[in-house]
Amino acid sequence: MGEGGNIMSNAEKFHLPVEIHIISEVLEPHENDWQQECHQFYRQIRRAPEIDKVEPHKKEIEEEGHRGGAIEIFNMITTGISSVGGLTAIVSVASLWLEHRKQSKVVLKFPDGMEITLPNASESEINRILKLYQDKIAQQ
Repeated sequence: MGEGGNIMSNAEKFHLPVEIHIISEVLEPHENDWQQECHQFYRQIRRAPEIDKVEPHKKEIEEEGHRGGAIEIFNMITTGISSVGGLTAIVSVASLWLEHRKQSKVVLKFPDGMEITLPNASESEINRILKLYQDKIAQQ
């Protein structure tokens, strides 16, 4: 759109970064079994059309016998959302995923320091945070 227009292209679209931390009470973050479980969560998040960006955390390899470089770590995922629908999708996927993993939790971390911990967060707390970020996204 020409000068003065207010429609943004995808490259210019505001993306609220949301870090997702997936935590097991019984498995260590680096264990292969846990990484496979977290990879399943990652694949489900990637399928959600409301979420604009999904990237696993990258960890540098410094072990002897490795060439170096980075590997993907799936218990930490960075997302970018441009609507409250993206945040709702993350909460929905996390809630469903946690139904089968009772000794786990998912923590959503926002740039301003606010967090949602699932499954512990109440519905009213989740709705309050959704409303807050809906307003912040709308202002962008």
